[in-house]
Amino acid sequence: MQILQGMTTNQMVIIFPSALIAMYLVITLQKHLCERENKYIGLILPVLCFVAATVLAIYPLITSSSSEYDGLLMFCVRMWLAFNIPTILFGFQYFRQRRTRAAIARQEAEMYAEEAAGEIAEEAAGEIADGYADRASEEYTSEQAEEEALDLTEEADQSGMSQR
Repeated sequence: MQILQGMTTNQMVIIFPSALIAMYLVITLQKHLCERENKYIGLILPVLCFVAATVLAIYPLITSSSSEYDGLLMFCVRMWLAFNIPTILFGFQYFRQRRTRAAIARQEAEMYAEEAAGEIAEEAAGEIADGYADRASEEYTSEQAEEEALDLTEEADQSGMSQR
């Protein structure tokens, strides 16, 4: 904050839009990384932010003397929590993108399964119909053969009786 107090309005007019542009570029980079096929690439910025926040929060504890520890630990915890806000935001963006990808993949799998099930059902229906048709023709043939056999037997019996 001391840096901002010493700035003129002309300097602030240049720094604030530049900071907004830098944030936009970093957020766009995170979005691009999350959309990649490799699921671990999207974790690069959240991990970097977490490591940076941890190092920046622990640094005052490391560099201060033991007489300056009064309230320093709580200050470092608050600083660590504040510095991890980008970690949370980038992590949220990562997990939202992964969940969206998983939902799209599930929908595609369901559509493929329905199409495959439809094709299998059509094939099975065709095979069943062919099976019934074959069986019906076989049954008809068997019945016809039995009737012909009975007719021949009856004719043979009648001709045998007539010869006697």
